[in-house]
Amino acid sequence: MMMSEVHMQFGEGYMKKDYRADILVYDRNLHPLMVVECKRPDVHLAQEVVEQVLRYNMVMHAPYLAVTNGQSSYVCHLEDGKYVFQKKVPTYLEMIGNE
Repeated sequence: MMMSEVHMQFGEGYMKKDYRADILVYDRNLHPLMVVECKRPDVHLAQEVVEQVLRYNMVMHAPYLAVTNGQSSYVCHLEDGKYVFQKKVPTYLEMIGNE
């Protein structure tokens, strides 16, 4: 229920931009469940990385977002219109159980 290098477009006309999510996890109905952005280990997971995955999610509308550099990983879940950092990476069953 995952796909890598998922192509998407955001915007319209001359403002249209192409993006590519590193990993997209789908629920059992093939709706986006989690967008994952992967960086090299030497890349600091700064605000720009979070903004990148948020941009992708403006197209995908997944309830979970994750960023990782292999050293550190952060997962957020959309709750009542706000992203809440999770204490651990949820299992697939935990994620689909929340939907």
